Amino acid sequence: MVRRCTRFKHWIENTGLIDLGFSGPKFTWARGLSPNTRKEARLDRALCNSEWQVRFQDGTVQHLLQACSDHSPLLIATGSRTHTTLPGKPFRFQAAWATHDQFEDVVKTNWNSPSPLMPKLTELALSMSKWNKEVFGNLFRRKRKIWARLAGVQRHIEGGAPRYLLKLERRLRRELDQTLDQIAMLWLQKAREDQIRDGERNTKYFHTSTIIRRRFHHVDAIKDKDGEWCMDPTRIQQTLVDHFRELFTEDSTVMSAFTTESVAFPQLSLEATQELHQPFKREDILAALKAMQPLKAPGPEGFPAYFFPKVLACCREGSLYCGAPSPEWSPFAKCTE
Repeated sequence: MVRRCTRFKHWIENTGLIDLGFSGPKFTWARGLSPNTRKEARLDRALCNSEWQVRFQDGTVQHLLQACSDHSPLLIATGSRTHTTLPGKPFRFQAAWATHDQFEDVVKTNWNSPSPLMPKLTELALSMSKWNKEVFGNLFRRKRKIWARLAGVQRHIEGGAPRYLLKLERRLRRELDQTLDQIAMLWLQKAREDQIRDGERNTKYFHTSTIIRRRFHHVDAIKDKDGEWCMDPTRIQQTLVDHFRELFTEDSTVMSAFTTESVAFPQLSLEATQELHQPFKREDILAALKAMQPLKAPGPEGFPAYFFPKVLACCREGSLYCGAPSPEWSPFAKCTE
């Protein structure tokens, strides 16, 4: 039985199928009328390929209650997920911005202010959001525009074209190549993947990984403290708030018993205390940054680890790009190691 399950797991991995997950009861099969004979398992599941996942990004699977069988029916919905209205999209630094010619000027202009680090990052986030809308623009819209212009130029070249059209074609090709690199970097960052598969611009793989990550981070249903499943977005929010409010509320009975007299805390040595009071060195900050994945989860202000070595280089020598960039801070070089 174990060998069959292992072979089935390998078959799923080799064919590239994706488990859609589920909401509702944990098990889809149950049998037995007593605790000694009761057996439960998740025998039924829904699988799809990457094409189906990209086409139906909101696809969900719900385990329904068992009624006339020892198996739970599976309800597959292709687009019925209820989205919760959020107050606003948080700022997220895009690594593709660093490839733009004006990126260095934007960072320098906003980084030279005398404000502390966290307010400075907040101001920089606002400036970069505005710069993204007014200057950098939408990558996918730019790709369609360049593609249409390039198609028109090449149609004119077929019948013999003047020299300026040949120069225009080369320029459009360079712009298209740069835009495709930026789109690949965008999907790589959104997917939070550590490897690049099947080439440098496998945006389909990154797109699918992003959809899967978003789907597993979305809560379709949740069980409240009474054991009932709720699927309404407002009820889900309130259930989560109530749970964590109760979890982090101070219990007076526990705190009264937890005193310094009843618990012996270990004491730090004088050397360890002095070490903790030492200021951070530049080498310590660089070592910590290089130990982090550059495009993984960003900090509270929306900037990932990829951003800060550029600022440090700018502060050190007055230029955002000082010589050749370090290979480990190139997203593609990092992921292909």
